[in-house]
Amino acid sequence: MNDLRFVQALYDGLKEATQSAVEKTVVAVPEARRSDGRTMVVTGSGADIYEGVTTLISELIRKNIIHGLSTNSAVVAHEMEGSLEKVRRVRGVVLGLNSAPLARAEAFQINILDDDNLADLKSEMALDMDLIQRAKELPVEENIKAAGNMAYPIGYKG
Repeated sequence: MNDLRFVQALYDGLKEATQSAVEKTVVAVPEARRSDGRTMVVTGSGADIYEGVTTLISELIRKNIIHGLSTNSAVVAHEMEGSLEKVRRVRGVVLGLNSAPLARAEAFQINILDDDNLADLKSEMALDMDLIQRAKELPVEENIKAAGNMAYPIGYKG
């Protein structure tokens, strides 16, 4: 299914009132941007927001489409804390980690940090610099993570 048909199928599944809100938003956001206006997302936690939504919000912020986010502390602490941080997802067993404590599919996430941030973390806590270096050297893609509670080493600090 191509993207347009997928989006149409999602839209068709919405209640009429929700479709109306989507239509107004699709018009309002570009109008605001054309007049140098700012856009903001207001959201709460619970069933209405999850990792996929926070990833979308993060991408819209990164692309300068959304300029602000108003939410509660649960969303910030549990969903958005590291949303604009880059990570590398690798197979933990490739790094010599036992697969038992790893998340699904032996996944291990490691934060991509600049030298200054890494030095700051190192001054606050013990880090496995060898593990970090080995993960950096693996030929894997970088990803934008949507939750700040999983990747090493930042996830362990929280």
